[in-house]
Amino acid sequence: MTKGIYQIRNKIDGKMYIGSAGNTQKRWREHLSLLRRNIHPNIYLQHAWNKYGSGNFEFMVIMEVNDDSSLVMVEQEYLNRMNSYPPNGYNIAHDAIAPMRGMKHTKETRTKISKKNKGRVLSEKTRRKMSDFNKGKILPEEHKRKISKSLMNHIVTKESRENMSKSHIGQVPWMKGKHHTEATRKKISETKIRKNMTLRAISLGRNNASIYMDQQIPII
Repeated sequence: MTKGIYQIRNKIDGKMYIGSAGNTQKRWREHLSLLRRNIHPNIYLQHAWNKYGSGNFEFMVIMEVNDDSSLVMVEQEYLNRMNSYPPNGYNIAHDAIAPMRGMKHTKETRTKISKKNKGRVLSEKTRRKMSDFNKGKILPEEHKRKISKSLMNHIVTKESRENMSKSHIGQVPWMKGKHHTEATRKKISETKIRKNMTLRAISLGRNNASIYMDQQIPII
């Protein structure tokens, strides 16, 4: 197993894709699997692969990096040095630490992701890990305001409702056979009361919102 920086190089025009991985051989197999199935998320690399053929690409580890903490920083250095961004190369992301920073998925990529996840059911173990990861997390007030703003006047179309319904066909309800604890029921009740008071305050005007939200909430 080799840890470090690798390149996928087009032998015809010299263009390359730079990446980093804790296991470069495994990462190469992952790239190959996606490219051969024509579903690689990097459209530049996929188009070139389709155009020139697999025989005209080579994989090479260009630097071994044993320190995990510096792996991404070294990758960023190579990205800048090799200038492997379109039209000179295949790296879409300019930031190795946050690849999607300032970017949006294309419609084609979103469709591929949607098809890949359609009908996918998370295992009990995966759901438990996700739950444990999010426990105790508190969203910043600014984040809460953005979520609230995005949901205001949001209308779910008939097509969206049908798609959501289809996506749940065959799935077993995650609460089937389970029961909420007394503490959980109290939390749900408290949340509903807060929601109702917020809606009422909004209907009466923003100036009255604080009056309702400062009231003591009874525990049922």
